[in-house]
Amino acid sequence: MQKALSIKDFRKKFKTEEDCLSYLVEAKWGDGYQCVKCGCEQYVKGRQWFYRRCRKCKYDESVTANTMFHKCKLGLLRAFEIGFRISVKKKGMSTNELAKEFDCQQRSSWLLKAKYQNAMKSSNKYPLETKVEVDEFLVGGFDENKQGRSPEAKQLVVLGIEKVTDKRGKITIGRAYAKVIEDASAKELQPFFEQKVDKDSKVTTDGWRGYWPLKKDWSIEQVLSEKGKGQRISGIAYPYYEY
Repeated sequence: MQKALSIKDFRKKFKTEEDCLSYLVEAKWGDGYQCVKCGCEQYVKGRQWFYRRCRKCKYDESVTANTMFHKCKLGLLRAFEIGFRISVKKKGMSTNELAKEFDCQQRSSWLLKAKYQNAMKSSNKYPLETKVEVDEFLVGGFDENKQGRSPEAKQLVVLGIEKVTDKRGKITIGRAYAKVIEDASAKELQPFFEQKVDKDSKVTTDGWRGYWPLKKDWSIEQVLSEKGKGQRISGIAYPYYEY
């Protein structure tokens, strides 16, 4: 797994607006240029170094055009660091926190955060691998010491997490996926497994019978719960149940 970038390393890499523009130039045109107007793949120097001018139709395109940074009023340096903070902080940051820390209007931080969240949507190309935990939970929570999936719950969500070992040998959470499901039947659980869980991984679930039919395609170990009390797995608490 790739080592996460620290805030110190981030600020060392992105010191100026030019650093941000250079990064975008490589990200946008590193694999080749193509005019968004006519499709031509040849260009000449634009009005500034981070522009490309189409040799055919003469359209002069900025590196930020047609990206989430188009006409960004906060400046690229602040916008980049806001994106970094959103992506690495596990508990997230509210738009009020962002506005206060980066000295901007709350609406500006809200709009930028929404763009980042949209850009960070999963491509579904990278399923959970190796050691995986899967469980379902109710939004609002299960009743303490009470077994069963309550039909009065507003939403039932299935959660899959990838267990990884950090450099200190501690087991922690890698990537994670969640999906709202109608019920905890095998019919509802199987699409989640097909989209999010690699078939060569070792999966741990609770003793719920909805996982039984999935064992023919995935290596699933079912661990019995403590009668609805829940237990702490991989550093976070979420309930395990036996039925």
